[in-house]
Amino acid sequence: MTLTKIEEKIDNLSIRERAIILFGILFVLYSVWDVVLMQPLNNQQKIVKADLQQMQATQMATYTQIQKTLEDNRKDPNTELELQLNVLKAELRQLNDEVQASTASLVSPRQMAKILEEVLHKTRGLRLTAMKSLGATSLTDSGQGKKTAGARAAVPKDEGPAGQELASAYKHGIRIEFEGDYMSTLDYLKELEVLDSRFFWDSIEFQVKDYPLSRAAIQVFTLSLQKNWIDV
Repeated sequence: MTLTKIEEKIDNLSIRERAIILFGILFVLYSVWDVVLMQPLNNQQKIVKADLQQMQATQMATYTQIQKTLEDNRKDPNTELELQLNVLKAELRQLNDEVQASTASLVSPRQMAKILEEVLHKTRGLRLTAMKSLGATSLTDSGQGKKTAGARAAVPKDEGPAGQELASAYKHGIRIEFEGDYMSTLDYLKELEVLDSRFFWDSIEFQVKDYPLSRAAIQVFTLSLQKNWIDV
């Protein structure tokens, strides 16, 4: 059956029948989108965030233990406490190195906006409509959703015990909105997924405006030890 005949059959359908067909198409597209892209990306994102948050929780516990040991040593100086303190400091240095290694392979916040826009302009059939920074959120404050824009971290990096620094990770988000057809949008998402520059997906929105024209918006984020906002 040719495309022309299919169009003629659709034209002969009632508005209700057309709506049912359109709903079915959108449901299939969403299902493919969710299974192929969103679920694997969300699982990867959750693992990385959980690992970083666990490392930072261990950091804080070690920091607290160091503070207590320092206080105990001031009250009653002895060699055993000094040895314990040195061990704790070594553990804290190792944790800081692990946090830094976990964020080293991710794209920097400043590069992320540029990459998103460049790939979109290279994708035929898409037009950028808006882009904005979502700010920076400390992972240690993620439960409260507190955003930082030059604000101090829960444990400042330059105020660790006895010169020890705590490496704090920040979530930097950005939202990009664009128009185009479904296949162009899918091509864009696939291109982003295979980039060497790594970042994570927060959400994807897709709305048919006037078939085949549609509107889409994605929110992505990267992790960094810097808390400066993204310049867009």
